[in-house]
Amino acid sequence: MRKCDTYTSEGQIRSYPSASREEPHSSITMIATLESLAADTWGKALKRGLHSYKIKKQPGTNPLKDIIKIEDLDVRLIGTIKEKKIGLHNQNDNRTKLNQGSVKQNVLVIARFGRPFKCAVMEKPVDDFELSQNLVAITLKPHIPAAYVAAYLNSAKGQKEFEKYATGSPITTVTENNLKLLEIPLPPDVVRQSVYEWFDHLYHYELALNQEREALSCISTGILQKIGCER
Repeated sequence: MRKCDTYTSEGQIRSYPSASREEPHSSITMIATLESLAADTWGKALKRGLHSYKIKKQPGTNPLKDIIKIEDLDVRLIGTIKEKKIGLHNQNDNRTKLNQGSVKQNVLVIARFGRPFKCAVMEKPVDDFELSQNLVAITLKPHIPAAYVAAYLNSAKGQKEFEKYATGSPITTVTENNLKLLEIPLPPDVVRQSVYEWFDHLYHYELALNQEREALSCISTGILQKIGCER
């Protein structure tokens, strides 16, 4: 579902088919570990963050890669990655690329340092960006949307799952080995596809809202600067 530019009205969200309808035999929920949802073996599906001294070497690479940091994870329910570019022209370019994107990626980005433990969705191929040392990226199986997994882990129940394996104080962390033990409840078969489609829909709705917020912020800043220049 790539129609992110149309998910801008409350009515469209409310009219989207509900995934919570009761159906026969719909109460059976499966539990899967995060490791079992990875697209490959844990080591191959996992991309680790770089220490700061390694990140400093990145600007010399060609082509230049975006470096995703913990503050770039914009979390409400489903986390998104804040755009690195600013300005209306670049916002429009980014929207075009999103709509015309090639193969959709299914990458979950997790901040191992909490609280809270942030999770977000990345649609870029993992080779197109670098991560700070606080983050890891996990490529998930294509039929398990990263949007659903991120939403669960960002929820109160998901945060409790992190707490089971968190160590350290006052800054808590979860090791890579413990991350793979996190348990994710999967929707019952009869509603699974509807639930997955809903969270995918909600993720792209959040992307559209983020683009609108950035555009409005740029317009507002420009107006205030113009007023200031006329004093």
